[in-house]
Amino acid sequence: MAIKYYDLFKQHAEDINVASIFTYGANEPGNEDISTEHSRDSLERIMKDYNETFGTNFATDNFNGYFADVSKRIKKGVPGERLDILIVVDMFLTGFDSKPLNTLYVDRNLKYHTLLQAYSRTNRIEKETKPYGNIVCYRNLKYQTDEAIKLYSQTNDTNTVLMASYGEYLTEFRTALASLLQLAPTPESVDQLEAEEDQYQFVVLFRELSKLLLKLRTFDEFDFSENSIGIVEQNYQDFKSKYFAIYEKVKKKEKGEEVSILDNLDFAIDVIQTDTINVSYILNLIRNINLEDEDERDKNVATIHRLLDQADNEDLRLKSDLIRKFLDKVVPVLDKESNLDEAYNEFEEEEREGEIYEFSKNVELQPDVVNEFLAEYEYSGSLNRERVSDQINGSFIKKRRKIDRIFKFVIENTRRFMSV
Repeated sequence: MAIKYYDLFKQHAEDINVASIFTYGANEPGNEDISTEHSRDSLERIMKDYNETFGTNFATDNFNGYFADVSKRIKKGVPGERLDILIVVDMFLTGFDSKPLNTLYVDRNLKYHTLLQAYSRTNRIEKETKPYGNIVCYRNLKYQTDEAIKLYSQTNDTNTVLMASYGEYLTEFRTALASLLQLAPTPESVDQLEAEEDQYQFVVLFRELSKLLLKLRTFDEFDFSENSIGIVEQNYQDFKSKYFAIYEKVKKKEKGEEVSILDNLDFAIDVIQTDTINVSYILNLIRNINLEDEDERDKNVATIHRLLDQADNEDLRLKSDLIRKFLDKVVPVLDKESNLDEAYNEFEEEEREGEIYEFSKNVELQPDVVNEFLAEYEYSGSLNRERVSDQINGSFIKKRRKIDRIFKFVIENTRRFMSV
């Protein structure tokens, strides 16, 4: 069967890289798919294609080398030489882990531990590009899957392990959305929620909505439209911006400020954020702003502003005010021939020097001393509290407060100006 699939792919999918790997017997009869070809001869033919594609030199006499090379390409990939599809027979099921592997096609009867091992090959998350794995079965394995789950989860109810249907999650999502819109009909109305109890309620409702959205996204039926789920993506992103604004307000609170019911609330940031729009993404857009056409330039700037409003990447949100200032104050006065990379780097350097100077005055230290703290933290990822304390005069309480301020400044300043 493996040879059959391999030949079909090679014949009809020339734009993908496909390989196959399997063991063979010394005295076996002809292959079931190609009666005149021994499985070792089939593997030799596959290796020859592999060598031509990737510039390698494998043969069945060096099976272990071939196995290792295939494994490396599946696990980590090789730039410009990716392996798109691998056809296996009783291989790569145990002791094998590949984050990029996203879809498993099954065309054989599996059961119990072999079934779960096979399915589990796709269960590693790969950032925003792979939030979940896919299993495509060409045989009806529903009964075998249920039995395996019952056995190894020690439950007779597969619903405790398997997801519900798309329709069930959609109903829950629409109910959660109705509750959210009852509290805040529009993203702008979130700004009118002045009472902390109302803000708390908004966070809880939007957090639940986002968790359900994450489940909906795993289904092929999912369509981010008002007709399909009740809200368009832009509206959802605008609500998310308000959610993160509340999160940042809570996170930036100074020690000693009045206790809030929001302080210990779990914002589930790992669930909410997708990291699709990050610092590198935005800097690349800045790099490509059209300075030769004023109208086009302003459109580019407006687009970046909108993306910054939607961003859920924490490093980018730390840097967003800095980027906005560059877009609004510097970009409009740049010459058409200006290098945007150089302009942004110069702007960042000046802004950082200004922040260090102002902070140094506030804590009564020389800028050179604060720069030394920053350099130490950037190099080692830590700061010596005793060394900081030695640079500060005053009472114990005054010194402790200043030390806390210095630590907070060093960490936030480093993250804001060093994140890429």
